[in-house]
Amino acid sequence: MSTAKTEAAAMQSNYHLDSQAECFEFCKNDGSAFFFPSPASGGFGCARGVASIPNDDSPLQPVSCDTYTWFGLTHSAGAIANGLAKRNLRERLSQLRLDSQKRCLRHLKACKVDASDSYECIDTTSELESCGGCINAEYGVSASGNATIGINCAELDGVALGAATCYNSACEAYACKAGYELVSGDCVLIA
Repeated sequence: MSTAKTEAAAMQSNYHLDSQAECFEFCKNDGSAFFFPSPASGGFGCARGVASIPNDDSPLQPVSCDTYTWFGLTHSAGAIANGLAKRNLRERLSQLRLDSQKRCLRHLKACKVDASDSYECIDTTSELESCGGCINAEYGVSASGNATIGINCAELDGVALGAATCYNSACEAYACKAGYELVSGDCVLIA
């Protein structure tokens, strides 16, 4: 980071904002952000773009911290590209999740159908074979996403055939196979 006094005319635009953080957010995709305390507005003047900061190894000259003295913060092109790539990935994943939610009614999830490129809308709070989440993953969400994987309640160990249900996103058994006993909705092996 570097600090320098510069002229507002050398920058692309000039805005008055309430905080330095708003200025940094405004300039997040640029290589630099410039601001000055503005007693007149009670906030900060903010500008982005190219300014007269030396790009060689010459040391910056100290400046006074007077009213309307511009302060510039810059980062390398690599840091900008890395930050932009991460931000774009977060936005893309967020958009995929939103798109997935739009495919079905509000309370339903778009769940993949086996290995195909199709989906079905499922209520994972009560679906026996996708209880609590999509059994084959959520449609349009990458495997590294944080979607909840569902459980097939019909295939739980010790549960009698047809004796399980999905209620409020959790499997509950109401009868067990021989050698198991029912304990709080789960079939537990008898020792």
